[in-house]
Amino acid sequence: MTKYEEILDEFGVTLLPAPPEMDADAWYLPKKNIIFIKTNLSEIRRDEVLSHEIEGHVLLQHDPNQLHTPVAKIKMESDADKAMIHSKVIEYLESCLYIPDFIDVYNFLEVRGLPLSLYDAAEKEINNCLMSISFR
Repeated sequence: MTKYEEILDEFGVTLLPAPPEMDADAWYLPKKNIIFIKTNLSEIRRDEVLSHEIEGHVLLQHDPNQLHTPVAKIKMESDADKAMIHSKVIEYLESCLYIPDFIDVYNFLEVRGLPLSLYDAAEKEINNCLMSISFR
C-alpha cells in the first residue's frame, strides 16, 4: 500500500477519475470524501497533484465551504502547496546518502516537474528543513 493509499484509507477518501468537463487536474470534495483526478496526467504531475490534494487539503482538513473570500481560497491553496513541497523536500532528503549543505531550488522544482511559481515557497521550505536538520 502506498503512502497516499494509506492516508486515503485512514480518512475514508475515495480517488475517482475526473469527469471530462472538469478544468482542474484534481478536486477534493470533503463532504463526499472524494478526490477527482484527471486520468491523462503524467506520472510526475499526478504525484504532484495527489500530494497537493492529500497532504494538503485532506490532512489539513480543508473545507471549501469555508471559503467566504478569495483571500481564504488563496490561503487554503497556498497551505496545500506548502504541505506538498514539504513532503517533496523530505522525500528528497531521505533519498540522500548525506545531508547536503545546499539544494538548488530551480533543479529541485524542475526534476519534480513543479512549476517555477512555487520557487519562493520551495526555497523557504528547503531552507527550513536544512536548518532543522543542522540543529539536531
